[in-house]
Amino acid sequence: MNRKWTYYFLSAVIILSVGYSQKVPSPQDVFGFRIGDDYKLADHSQMVDYYKKL
Repeated sequence: MNRKWTYYFLSAVIILSVGYSQKVPSPQDVFGFRIGDDYKLADHSQMVDYYKKL
């Protein structure tokens, strides 16, 4: 009986945690240009900012 309730509790936690997950920002949203665009290169500070947002 205890194992059954543990299973239900863990299932509920997993299901509810999916709803609270955040959207991962795309590099284009953070840098202002697509990765691979001509004549565009992200510098170190932009990369650090992007990784902090992840």
